Amino acid sequence: MTIAALIGIVDPLKHSLIGRSEVVLHDLSKLPNSIVAIAGRLTSRQVGDPATDELVHAWQTGNMRTQIGYEKNTPEGRALRCSTILVEDTDGPLAALCMNTDVSVWQGVHDMTAAILHGAPWPGEGPAPEIPRHVEPAPDIKEVANSLMQDAVDRVGIPIDLMRKDHKLLVVELLRSHGFFLLKDSVEATANLLKVSRFTVYNYLNELDDGSRTDNPSLNY
Repeated sequence: MTIAALIGIVDPLKHSLIGRSEVVLHDLSKLPNSIVAIAGRLTSRQVGDPATDELVHAWQTGNMRTQIGYEKNTPEGRALRCSTILVEDTDGPLAALCMNTDVSVWQGVHDMTAAILHGAPWPGEGPAPEIPRHVEPAPDIKEVANSLMQDAVDRVGIPIDLMRKDHKLLVVELLRSHGFFLLKDSVEATANLLKVSRFTVYNYLNELDDGSRTDNPSLNY
């Protein structure tokens, strides 16, 4: 596997992740300024920027290894679920492929659901039971909705102003598959997002129910 080949999978890999996410490729021969490809704007980094202190330290101490599903926080305090895959060739470590996903919204949804299902008190109603991690406040439903809509648009991979009907239909299909239309005012929010009428969104949903789609543009994986 070469660096050029790895660069080619960064963008498709990003689009396989759910929600706000990014994929970063580090060429270890270029440390510390090792970023050679990045997809996503989660941490506002770009090609040529330096690696994290943790990655540089791991390289310097010979502790480079693959790590899956560890947690970090952005400087703003948002929770991330991260994985780092060490890619090696016959000469040793070649690159580090890092995947970061913002899970703060979903962590909040999880905590809100746990409070409902397990009888935990709401904020202000008394002490919460001890749990082995920090509990985020219950999320704003609008934030959940916005995250789902942004994810659907990102997966289609075409700017809204350039979308044809089939692209917009695919956005609606992706939103429906994640239960988006169970949320209050979801049809109106979708209409505003896609710059169509509410009536058009209902027509899209009816088409999906009828299985009458005639064209299925591929997702931008």
